[in-house]
Amino acid sequence: MCESCLAQFRGYTAQRKASGSCIRCGKENLAVAAQMCLKCWFKKMASDCLRARGADVHTKAAQLEELWAQQSGRCAITGETLVPGVNASLDHILPKSRGGSDDVKNTQWVEFHINRAKGDLTHTEFLRLCRRVLRHAARDAKTGLKNERLADTVFT
Repeated sequence: MCESCLAQFRGYTAQRKASGSCIRCGKENLAVAAQMCLKCWFKKMASDCLRARGADVHTKAAQLEELWAQQSGRCAITGETLVPGVNASLDHILPKSRGGSDDVKNTQWVEFHINRAKGDLTHTEFLRLCRRVLRHAARDAKTGLKNERLADTVFT
């Protein structure tokens, strides 16, 4: 994009932000905290997270919207309510680094912090890790060992 076109685009984006319209399509009544309408947000997620390009963006965006509806807008791991542009994140069930694909069937909507904590673990591995953490915390609670005292012992 040339400098003139880029400046013009920035001007449109600034006007749309100021008017409360979607920064991508200009529609009003934003449904997403990221200053986009929901349709544009799903397209952005398809493009950014699934590397969709061209006509494939529309197809994958529709599939992501369907997945969102199937999950009732809730995190697949915690069940917490997700808010587009705030805490919603798209997770690869089998991470790409472990051979997973960008197919929508390999994705789930989760909270942003859960996705970061999961990292490159598979869904099953992450749940197994969470169970181990809970068991350990329960043992500590039974024995009266406080996490603060444990941390003081380990880090001093």
